[in-house]
Amino acid sequence: MRSLKLAILICVLLSIGVASAQVYPKPNFDKLTEYKFVYNMTYSKKFPERIGSEAILFWNKTDDLYEFNLTKLKGYERHIIDSRRGNTYILSIFEIGYNVTLMNFTFKPPLIYIDYPLWVGKTWIRFAKFEGTAWTPMGEIAVRGVTFGYAKVLDEEAVDVEAGSFKAMKIKTVMLSVFTYPFPMKIKTTQILWLTKNGTIVKREVYKDNELGEVIELKRIEVR
Repeated sequence: MRSLKLAILICVLLSIGVASAQVYPKPNFDKLTEYKFVYNMTYSKKFPERIGSEAILFWNKTDDLYEFNLTKLKGYERHIIDSRRGNTYILSIFEIGYNVTLMNFTFKPPLIYIDYPLWVGKTWIRFAKFEGTAWTPMGEIAVRGVTFGYAKVLDEEAVDVEAGSFKAMKIKTVMLSVFTYPFPMKIKTTQILWLTKNGTIVKREVYKDNELGEVIELKRIEVR
């Protein structure tokens, strides 16, 4: 049934001239759990000592949910993702750097991650309330607020990295997080993601308040 719906969608898009290129269906996340993805950390503003080091991504599955686990030099980030419905949703984000919990957020409703299927020009709105803890100059504090923005597929292009040349969708996400507790604060986060048809992240750039914060590029893929 899902394949039939996707075929109908592609036909409709072709009829209106939207899908002259590729349409990426939702990948098989179970396949992603079979591999280890090794990245070059080519830039890090907050932790410059990470530049030139490796970051390692594992996908794990627990109780029908997927864990995105990206280990970095003296830190890591973990996203809990629900892909049981048509698109994928982030339930929580946890990030540690040098034994400090930088953020530990849960989202209600779950925050849309990637809204499959993908094609060039597709845009979706992202909104969620969040609560948890964050690191500030005063230390780790309890926070809550709302985050909202959009994601757009900018292009499908060839990306050359150490692991090879990959055709990928270039997805830009722009989010404004408004903290309502314990004090008002706004943070703009932009992420540019190059994502292949099988769900492999080839490259990721993260910006905070329009300033480049981190870049990772795929170095190699290993079977686990």
